[in-house]
Amino acid sequence: MATIRVDPAWVGQYASNVHDAAEVLAEGGQVMRTAPLTADSFGSLGKTVRVSESYLRAAEVLRAQLTRGVEALQSAATGLDGVAKQYQSSDDDGVASINRSGQA
Repeated sequence: MATIRVDPAWVGQYASNVHDAAEVLAEGGQVMRTAPLTADSFGSLGKTVRVSESYLRAAEVLRAQLTRGVEALQSAATGLDGVAKQYQSSDDDGVASINRSGQA
């Protein structure tokens, strides 16, 4: 039978890194919302060919994808944190059981 080893400290740190990455991406999304381009951003030619409308539609799709990505990372971080805590708790319970039995 194969043995799988899980290092709860490593998984916990990875969960923290994923959470931090989600926060950075969320901040980037906020920046994108604070200074949107306007029709004037593309000049008179841009107005004529309606570049700003196309850009705004594309930007909205990208912002929605970014939002979903942030949510996915936050969910992954929460799940990984739970896994790390569960494995650590299991390890702690095993150590306590061994200590109680006098086999340590």
